[in-house]
Amino acid sequence: MSVATVPLRGNLEKHSLSAVLRALLVERRDGCLTVSRGAITRRLYLRGGMITSSSSTERQDRLGEILVAQGKLSKADHKKYWRQSQAGNQLLGITLVVNDCITPSDLYQGVTAQVVTILERLQKWR
Repeated sequence: MSVATVPLRGNLEKHSLSAVLRALLVERRDGCLTVSRGAITRRLYLRGGMITSSSSTERQDRLGEILVAQGKLSKADHKKYWRQSQAGNQLLGITLVVNDCITPSDLYQGVTAQVVTILERLQKWR
């Protein structure tokens, strides 16, 4: 399938996720690829066609949950700093680093794990 045949909007039943991502990379697109199924929405954020981060409405896909699973964040700190980030209209990862709860390296590894997790789960959707 050529890059030219992949539309910017549509259904993944007609075009695979990998074909869409390849087209966005070749075209060096900036933006957000949003994929929904029922109540679940997963997003991949791109700059120059490269995935820079991701998000999801599914709790297990979220950065805080991933950091807890990795042992880099306690459940109590997750709850505390999530509330603080919401009150300050700030991303959780930034709030955690600013408050010395995790290191910038921990944040990078957590965001990377989140992107990989979301990509893997999106690939399983049919």
